[in-house]
Amino acid sequence: MIQWNATSDASWLISRSLRRDSEHVENHTLLKVLQVASEGNLPIESLLLAYAKEQSAAQSRLICKVAELVRTGTPTIAALEQVPGLLNDEQLLSLRFASQSGNLPATLRRLTSVESAVGSEREISSESNWVYWLSVALITVSLWSLMMLFVWPTFRKIGEEFENETLLGPLKLMAYVWNVCVSFWPICLLVISASIALLFSTRLQRFVSAKICPLLRRRSKRVNPITFELLASSVEEGKPLLSGMSTMGKYHYDRLSRQCMLVARNEIEQGANDIDGMQQAKVLDANEAAALREFSTPAGQAYVLRSIATRDRKRLQSREYRNGLMLEPLVIIALGIPVLWICGSFFYMITRLISSLA
Repeated sequence: MIQWNATSDASWLISRSLRRDSEHVENHTLLKVLQVASEGNLPIESLLLAYAKEQSAAQSRLICKVAELVRTGTPTIAALEQVPGLLNDEQLLSLRFASQSGNLPATLRRLTSVESAVGSEREISSESNWVYWLSVALITVSLWSLMMLFVWPTFRKIGEEFENETLLGPLKLMAYVWNVCVSFWPICLLVISASIALLFSTRLQRFVSAKICPLLRRRSKRVNPITFELLASSVEEGKPLLSGMSTMGKYHYDRLSRQCMLVARNEIEQGANDIDGMQQAKVLDANEAAALREFSTPAGQAYVLRSIATRDRKRLQSREYRNGLMLEPLVIIALGIPVLWICGSFFYMITRLISSLA
């Protein structure tokens, strides 16, 4: 009944104890289930429960929560919004917008037909970075602990026998840091345990990434690109911009976009036309508003809005890529400093020891 492509990065296995699918595949498959239920007028609760049986334990629990909410009478879109983690913010907003405008089947077809190869590659790259950084950090901590417990006592005895404390050099400072860490061992144990859990939990990695990434991004002065894409879809179907603005002013996940939609809606309700209201709310700049005025047909305005969305999305992706390029060397340097410190300390003591024996 449900026919979807099991893409190359999927691990569609008949066992929930095996490795879970990537986030991209999970989202795509869930949207496909929703599409089949919508187009075939099938009971969504039964399909969700059947789909949950083939998922990992964590994913299955979330899907069962949605199915339970649907069983108790909650609309499907509202149930998905109440259980975060199954779909991303843009997908949820698209479904809510489609539900309010009455074109849910078409939106589901569009979402499931969109190829997200770039997004999948980013997800794999992000997970690989997590694994690399945490693995190097844990290996460094393990080597440091081994050195302080077994190697440092021997070196200290060598320094005492030669009655030359300068042999120890940076090792004494390293030993002092080690003693400080030992005195706060519960906190250190908690940090190490959290790092190990983060290393092996994909869902935890996604949660931490969702919390950290917005902090690393520069605050945007533009509405989110999905805003223009949804407005374009609304205009293309012959619906007024005002209705789309009202929906996004209530349900948009981005605070700036939500505020701008509310301001634009208020300007339009006070007498301004759609384009002037969007310009006064700083949704559109002067050039974008002028380009939108050149087209009187819904198809032309939809084309302009979708072009603006495509341009803004490319700019956003380029900015995030540059930020990633800047962040990665800093993390590598931060992880490399302890390694260089350990190697330099050993090399310093060995050279001083050889010099004193020569």
